[in-house]
Amino acid sequence: WIAILSLYLHTRRSVAAIDKPVAVLLVVLIIDAFRTLFESIYFGFYFNSQYGFLPASIEELLGQPHLLVIPKLINIIAGLVVLFILIRRWFPAMLHERHETVERLGRAAQVFTHAQEGIVIVSEEGKVVDANASFLALCGYDAKEVIGHGFAMHHSGRHGPAFYQSMWLSLEHRGTWNGQVWNRRKNKEVYPCNLRITVL
Repeated sequence: WIAILSLYLHTRRSVAAIDKPVAVLLVVLIIDAFRTLFESIYFGFYFNSQYGFLPASIEELLGQPHLLVIPKLINIIAGLVVLFILIRRWFPAMLHERHETVERLGRAAQVFTHAQEGIVIVSEEGKVVDANASFLALCGYDAKEVIGHGFAMHHSGRHGPAFYQSMWLSLEHRGTWNGQVWNRRKNKEVYPCNLRITVL
């Protein structure tokens, strides 16, 4: 617990704005450490005097009913303080972080939907997960004809196995590939396009 407190104080000195959830967690741990320390000292003196390691007068003093209630009161107070901190600090911070995440995802979705470039999201299994309106207009398919299907339906037949092998090697080692590809529309028309693939 001393190490946790030292870490917290060191972090407060070295970092101007500590992450709020981490700070709240450290405060909760410090409160629990204080409670544990008080109980350990109180009952340590009490039982050591009871077994003769310390003067018997300590047992008589600490064994008084109105004093034995103190550790329990501290437990209750510590629990209420922790609950108050969680309600007042932790939960709002987590809700704010979640709200910001939702907003970021919403902005990313807007970019995806309204981009003039065709964008396709493909799973590791090679199935189309989503495609924006620009891509659907380019290839001539409806969303339901594309989503859930493999990307092979767009192949023009102009590229051999070596071309695709080189593409997959680039994706495996560098996480990206870009170049010109001949694709095929729904009406069988073959057209060139500049393609960029990024592994996420």
